[in-house]
Amino acid sequence: MRILIEAFSAAAAGAALVHAYLYVPLLFWPLVSLSASAVVLAALSPLAISRRMTFLAHAQGHSILTAALAAAVPTAVATQSLTPPLFYLFTLLFVILLNLLVLAAERLGFRKDVATGVVMSFQLTAAVALLYVIRYLYATALDPLSLITGEYVLVTWRDAAAQLPLLLLAAVFPLAYGIRYLYAAVDELFAEAVGVKVKTLDRLFLISMSLAVAGSVYALG
Repeated sequence: MRILIEAFSAAAAGAALVHAYLYVPLLFWPLVSLSASAVVLAALSPLAISRRMTFLAHAQGHSILTAALAAAVPTAVATQSLTPPLFYLFTLLFVILLNLLVLAAERLGFRKDVATGVVMSFQLTAAVALLYVIRYLYATALDPLSLITGEYVLVTWRDAAAQLPLLLLAAVFPLAYGIRYLYAAVDELFAEAVGVKVKTLDRLFLISMSLAVAGSVYALG
């Protein structure tokens, strides 16, 4: 008997949201935030696997940490707090930069997994330096631990609303270009021969993935 896992998952998520709304209001908006992130990331995951970008996808945890730490500094300078819209914007800019660095390293002749490892090594060094900067220069305005663990139980409707535009933009790529991008996974040379701009789609995919992880950083860390 075929199990409709998507329908079951949607029903379970809906039941959890209803239960939280009625009985545990504190968790309602955090669940809305996580559910929205999960939907978009689920749409991007098959594309990452088919394009052999699983290592890069797994590395997003490292990328978002470095990007969030880097974003915290200008956000603290501007507002003396982690104001979600501004924090999201800076995080997005930095995570896009880090992800595009992987493509730049790949163009130097490295395989995609090696290029990812090179950029990750840089990120680890940068993360340690940024933790030092935040800890000693902005300790009164920022808690580095909150950047790592997220602020799950503090998510409100305003945070979910600030997250929504990023997730909607991230969903555009799999909806508009997902099928064509799968052509590149099957046969990149054939895809280019029939007019699919594979390198451009690679960049758009990384930007889409960056939008998704940046939109989830406040809740998930």
